[in-house]
Amino acid sequence: MEHSRHRRRDDPWLHRRDHVTHCRSGGFFGSFLVSVGVQNAAGPGIQLLIYVVATLIAMTIAYRGIDLSVRSSVILTIISLPVMLVITIATAFSGNVDLAGQLSLNDLTLNSFLQGLAIGSAYFIGFEGSAALGAETKNPHRNIPRAIIVIPVGIGLFYLAGTEIQVPTLVNAADKLALGISPNAVLAEAAGVGFLANVSDLVLAVAIFASLIGFFNYGSRVIVSAASDALLPSALIRVNKRYKSPGAAIAFIGIPSVIGPALLLWLTPASPLEINGYIATLLVYFWVIPYFLICIGGAVLLNRSKASGSLIVNVGAVMASATVLWLYLNGILNPGRPAPLNALPYVMIGTVVVFLIALVVSVRSRKTNRLPVRQ
Repeated sequence: MEHSRHRRRDDPWLHRRDHVTHCRSGGFFGSFLVSVGVQNAAGPGIQLLIYVVATLIAMTIAYRGIDLSVRSSVILTIISLPVMLVITIATAFSGNVDLAGQLSLNDLTLNSFLQGLAIGSAYFIGFEGSAALGAETKNPHRNIPRAIIVIPVGIGLFYLAGTEIQVPTLVNAADKLALGISPNAVLAEAAGVGFLANVSDLVLAVAIFASLIGFFNYGSRVIVSAASDALLPSALIRVNKRYKSPGAAIAFIGIPSVIGPALLLWLTPASPLEINGYIATLLVYFWVIPYFLICIGGAVLLNRSKASGSLIVNVGAVMASATVLWLYLNGILNPGRPAPLNALPYVMIGTVVVFLIALVVSVRSRKTNRLPVRQ
């Protein structure tokens, strides 16, 4: 236990994995059910049932169109926000906030600085979804840049404020977190608002369900964009005439999302929480190549559109691409993580190679079929 506790505190990737793992609607809802007497709610069977039902409902809402999705997400977010604000504010006034220690640069190293940059860049993960959705608005040239800047900056500021307030309490309660107690319950008890501990599990599950609805809306538009560029089958471009939603693209994302966890639970001895951690970490690696190319390609397009290249744009492109690339290289150069996490960088590159081969074969086959027949 002592070794595990030490690794949890010192390994930032493991900390990131645990943070992502706990932030799942199934985990929080299961924690709530356990608190009200459902003893097996944290087990694989009920966790899988919660995940499947939540995924199917989110897919249905996304299929019914953007209007219903936005209303549902806003309502669910409004419901969940007050409880977490109360817990965070109570934590801030509990006397366990160490701003001086957290803002100190005494222990700063190049490696930790680069890891911080990598984590910070994660706020821009999903910006292509904002661009795809913005294209459906009345003024996409104005709305897309606003969404790309406002959303990550707004989320980033709230995240930083919450981190500064919450981290000291969570570090001191590492033993409780290791036992599976949710972070929000730990914060509520430490801040003297323990009566909100169980409720916070429920409202966080609701909030994450709202983000699941957003995922299907954002993700399906990205799939449609890729299909429009002939990178995916053209059938995925189809839009429902009544709801104006890309039903095929939603199903393309949703069906594997339902089947995948069930297969992993059947094929591996890992718990649902561990599987979520593995998938979340692997997804970070999958972002590396496209976002690296986007950083470079964006600078090239901006330079072409102006008479002379912008120094700020070029420097920003180099820094952003280097930061994104570090997400992958750090997993190889610093492989001090338990299996199978240490193998995920290689799983990523192997999967990409397989899909690239399939893409090349598909493109060549398409070109061959388009060749005119000689008379």
